[in-house]
Amino acid sequence: MPFDAKGNWVAFLSAADQREIADRQEQARLRASLAALGRITDPCVHVGDPAARARAALTGLYRTAETLLPNFGAIRAYEDPNVLHDAQEAERGARLSSLQKALDHRATQLKEHAVGALESAAILAEKHRPKLDPDNMAQLIRTDQAWNNFIRPQLESGKSWPDIMKNLDSDALLAVQRYAPAYETARSDRKTEHQLPATLAGIERMTQQRLIAVTPEGEARDALQQHVDVQRMHDAVMVSAEQFKRLGTPDVPRNEVVAGTQLGVKHLTYEAGAELGDGSD
Repeated sequence: MPFDAKGNWVAFLSAADQREIADRQEQARLRASLAALGRITDPCVHVGDPAARARAALTGLYRTAETLLPNFGAIRAYEDPNVLHDAQEAERGARLSSLQKALDHRATQLKEHAVGALESAAILAEKHRPKLDPDNMAQLIRTDQAWNNFIRPQLESGKSWPDIMKNLDSDALLAVQRYAPAYETARSDRKTEHQLPATLAGIERMTQQRLIAVTPEGEARDALQQHVDVQRMHDAVMVSAEQFKRLGTPDVPRNEVVAGTQLGVKHLTYEAGAELGDGSD
């Protein structure tokens, strides 16, 4: 009596019967994954502070990826030699569409939570962020001196923004806010102007980090740090959700994309400081 390598009895099963059984098992796995996704409690429902909400959104996106992504490879591998090619493609497309719809719906929910968390964190931080006041002559003089006597000479001598930032106080940081955009715009040309948005965004991130360092411990510093943390997790959610869009395309290399997406989401989750859930509530 013939058995397979796992000890299962396979007597009298034709190749077509075995393919049908395998296909039914694959469909059952897909239904189980979709059901499991539905049982995962929204991680952001009962979360209050912005950092915890953003972290929950990113963790939820990772858990969604772990639950659904393995099914994409199995669906694209679906074949049945007893069915016409067009019918196979239609069945494969229907299954991919169902899976992609569930993934997109979940990703949209979690993106909304991440956006809401970032908006809340920005409001809290803004109350403690130093601001330029065009009517404050003393402040205008201090920022002008900081730029022209300290920051700009270092830039023109070839020193990098990261090196300069290490020694800036709050007035000098306001000087960066006041003068850096125009300075960087003026020294960009046709070959480098496409890099300007990224350059200015980098300067803004460094300014935020330095402001945290020069702010005394307390409520203000906590709010500024939270905004930076939430921004990082928000960005990770957006990048991860964008990666999901490729998965439902039938003609992309399935193993490469699915594996790459899983690793990418996991890496982003770690880098952003979120926690990898095990899927339990």
